Amino acid sequence: MNSAEARLDWWWNGPLFCAEFWGGRFTDWWLALTGWSRLRTWNVGSLTGDCNLPGYTGSSEGWNTVFPPCSVSDPVYVTYDPVQVFGSSDGYLYGYGHTGAWGCVSYLLLSPRSELVRTQN
Repeated sequence: MNSAEARLDWWWNGPLFCAEFWGGRFTDWWLALTGWSRLRTWNVGSLTGDCNLPGYTGSSEGWNTVFPPCSVSDPVYVTYDPVQVFGSSDGYLYGYGHTGAWGCVSYLLLSPRSELVRTQN
């Protein structure tokens, strides 16, 4: 299974009454055993323009030339563009992910999904 993930570390700054960016990362996985490989990543970095909504983002694209009936001349492509996560000063976690697939007809067999997971309060 292929996937992309944006992680955010943020903390509450009580004296300033805002959520502040502490760190983040973007990671993508492409299952090479089934023919997938990464083509590129872009727009990876923090989204920290406001102390009330720090965030992290990234985008990735992969391809597969052996997924039936694909070939080198007609591969299937998948993009995660963008994958974003934000932590807000009201304590909520917000996320957004968009996935696209195109190329050889097998893209119709793919079923992308998005999930937002909060791992710690």
